[in-house]
Amino acid sequence: MPLRANRRFRVLQVAVSALLIATPLAANDFAGLVDIGSGRKLYMECRGEGSPAVILISGKGDRADTWSVRVPGNTGVPVFPEIAKLTRVCAYDRPGTVGALAAEPSRSNPAPLPTSAAGAASDLQALLAAARMPGPYVLVGHSIGGLIARLVASENGVDVAGLVLEDALSEDLYSGLTGDQRALLERLNSGPEDYDMAATFEQVQEARPVRPMPVAVLTAGKPQLTPEAIASGRLPPEVTQAFADALWAAQTTAQNNLADLFPGDRHIIVQNSTHYIHIDQPQATIDAIGDVVEAVRAGKDRLVP
Repeated sequence: MPLRANRRFRVLQVAVSALLIATPLAANDFAGLVDIGSGRKLYMECRGEGSPAVILISGKGDRADTWSVRVPGNTGVPVFPEIAKLTRVCAYDRPGTVGALAAEPSRSNPAPLPTSAAGAASDLQALLAAARMPGPYVLVGHSIGGLIARLVASENGVDVAGLVLEDALSEDLYSGLTGDQRALLERLNSGPEDYDMAATFEQVQEARPVRPMPVAVLTAGKPQLTPEAIASGRLPPEVTQAFADALWAAQTTAQNNLADLFPGDRHIIVQNSTHYIHIDQPQATIDAIGDVVEAVRAGKDRLVP
């Protein structure tokens, strides 16, 4: 679960072309607005060639550029340009998200908020159809993007052939927290992209199980709420070590339960990373995506350890 109050913004190292109102061709590099109907356009950027296409689904509040961030001093390459060497890759802005440079506004048209995972999943499916992006897809979901990816896979099982769930939000997270702790977590995660979490968790719980497919579950090995972060004074006074310990215990259990939904697939603990694995340890995300892509190309329905 992301902590917006504790989020670290990095220096973006990718150039984004001017916004164009157009529909991308399936094999062309593209960065612009795609008309998804009902008077709405979503920003999308795509590079590379090949199948399956990898669709990067950002966490709560994050624009597409989160996948192109380079950490100062980190020699690892960002996820987006590296996956473009392997296959077609696309990322997009949801309404209400902000950028990695200085909280720049979403490049997509605004939409009513709060939304839910089902609403975001519907937007993504409309975007892929409007962009004429052929399947099969490997969906890569970070944080709340993992719930969106699972709903799309549940509803569109023919086209979705693989999943990478990067420290994905689980519907079990709140089960390990008290009502007051849940409320505090939601306050910490308040921001321009607002979700109805009760509706979101209910939607995922009621969805059909995802059909067998190669799945990699990546779990952060380090909590965001460290003793140093709590002592810094930058967080609300209610954020105590007891709260941090309860959140980490609930997150650990929820991640294990999430991995258990995909028996025979792979659960990877990324020991030297906090919640933003694709920023802290991008190679771990790149490797997981590559493994799932290769498994899909080989016709496998599981990502064996």
